[in-house]
Amino acid sequence: MADKNGPDGTGETGRGKQHETGIRDDDLERRRRELEASLATRLPNRLEGKDDAKAGSAAGYGQAVKLSSEFIAGVVVGAGPAGLASAACLKQRGVDATVLESGPNVGTSWRSHYERLHLHTAKAHSALPGLPFDRGVPSYPSRADVVAYLDGYAAHFGIVPQTGETALWVRRVDATFEVKTSRSLHRADVVVMAAGYNRVPNPDRLPQQEQFEGSLLHSAQYTNGAPYAGQRVLVNGAVGGVGTYAVQIAAALGAEVTGVCSTRNAGLVRSIGAAHVVDYTTEDFTDRRARYDVILDNVGNRPLSRLRRALAPAGTLVLNGGGSPGHVFGPVAGILRAVVVNGLVRERLRLIPHEQKREHLLTLTGLIEAGKLTPVLDRTYPLADTAEGLRRVEAGHVDR
Repeated sequence: MADKNGPDGTGETGRGKQHETGIRDDDLERRRRELEASLATRLPNRLEGKDDAKAGSAAGYGQAVKLSSEFIAGVVVGAGPAGLASAACLKQRGVDATVLESGPNVGTSWRSHYERLHLHTAKAHSALPGLPFDRGVPSYPSRADVVAYLDGYAAHFGIVPQTGETALWVRRVDATFEVKTSRSLHRADVVVMAAGYNRVPNPDRLPQQEQFEGSLLHSAQYTNGAPYAGQRVLVNGAVGGVGTYAVQIAAALGAEVTGVCSTRNAGLVRSIGAAHVVDYTTEDFTDRRARYDVILDNVGNRPLSRLRRALAPAGTLVLNGGGSPGHVFGPVAGILRAVVVNGLVRERLRLIPHEQKREHLLTLTGLIEAGKLTPVLDRTYPLADTAEGLRRVEAGHVDR
């Protein structure tokens, strides 16, 4: 296998310098020349002459081709990231494009995404041509950061989309195009379709969907959790590593939280966000009349049938344990029962998620920074007493 570096170790070879993308300079030059030749062919007599075209080619990749004073009409359909980038690049090439946007704003789709969305690519690799993100923007910009960036990008390049104008069809007429919209008919030499493949929601119908009694939304309809605020959430085992975080997260998201714990921890559980407390030493929460939209079971000390009885119709049971380790199959037994029964009942039975998705971690980061999620410490141990601390956890003295 040939070394990609040249003899001098600079990366130069007989075919030109190779970039990280694997594309060499001479390949870029060849593609640029092909593009300019295609442009000159499709738009006859719009270049001032072959000499000027050659001069433009010699200027290097990304330099504008010198055009005559005769106007070259361009239409870009869509004012999202792709449409704005296309309009800016056309303008740098001397083509002043009309940008058509069916929505009311630049980046309409981005404005309707859910509020906690963040880019999964760093801002250094996510900016549009000709304008980087501001230094003050986080490495992984939020939805609001992206919307502000798109507004700034349009202003920077002087792009003013014709909003509320929907493109209906495009057809070729001689050497130009006609673009019919909801308002008028445009003629253009260049048309760029940048409406986006995910512009229109495409919800699929799920098997037995008509039997589902809960709410069903397409992701495009979800903005934030406000409509679900006040849902009833019960945390069985509300004290301890998982329980204290679960109570805080559910309360921060607007749920009405009930925590199950011992008498001595009732005050603690209320202090971290629980609206109600069930003392398991005097009451069985599955015997109560209350029904819950979500039950997180961290203990596994109630039969599955009783847990289902405490769920609201189409409620969700999340298992974070299946029983005492002293039984034959330990916690696995209850989890296996839930897996088997899940397809036979209308309630949703789930295991605690084992994947850590970036968007979820960003949500937790936001709660921590807002002071809504803090660790609850039972006691601290020096490193030399780690074994004693673990014995306390194993004895069950923490999750009570």
